[in-house]
Amino acid sequence: MTKVTAVLWLLLAPGSLCASGIDLRSHCLDCHRPHQRRGEVPLIEGQQRDYLEHQLRRFRARHRDTFPMSALVSATDDATLRDLASRLSARAWRDAGAPRDAAAARRGADAATRRDCAGCHGADFTGIGDIARLAGQHPGYLARQIEGFGRGDRYHPPSGTGAPMHTISAAEAADLGAYFGTLRVVAPGNAEAEPAREDRTPPDPARGRD
Repeated sequence: MTKVTAVLWLLLAPGSLCASGIDLRSHCLDCHRPHQRRGEVPLIEGQQRDYLEHQLRRFRARHRDTFPMSALVSATDDATLRDLASRLSARAWRDAGAPRDAAAARRGADAATRRDCAGCHGADFTGIGDIARLAGQHPGYLARQIEGFGRGDRYHPPSGTGAPMHTISAAEAADLGAYFGTLRVVAPGNAEAEPAREDRTPPDPARGRD
């Protein structure tokens, strides 16, 4: 979604997030959907509820100020944000299905071990509570956020026994994103994550377009 399109959407879309009825399709999932290649916006269906609610609150307070999210939730009350997070988290997670970079994923697996990412995000990297799911997320989105932690643009809690996040480089962030993007959970609640089948088919340029 371009900025011009998003502005028009904000002006013309029926209702808003502060209305009692939120249409997930038009308000959320037109952008946040699997196979969305434009900007690799994050997948939110099946994400941890507490994490979603916390991030929505941060957008509302402009602690995260990503267009158009802050504008969308600027007048939204706590109950509406909580309801939206609950409805989104109850939906089935569908992996991004991004093209695979096996070499980057192997480097990312080593980096995830070195930084003890599983210590907080879980052995299957699906998160818990206010800790985000990483497995199956868009690699490009993850790389941008992880690099932001390294630059200090976003806050990351102390990483326990792992290497501190402020030491991360753009290259390592890309490798971590590639690794987490290859992971999928076999079934809801299953603690076993496994690499998805490597996609050797060149990506379709038209895939994911509106």
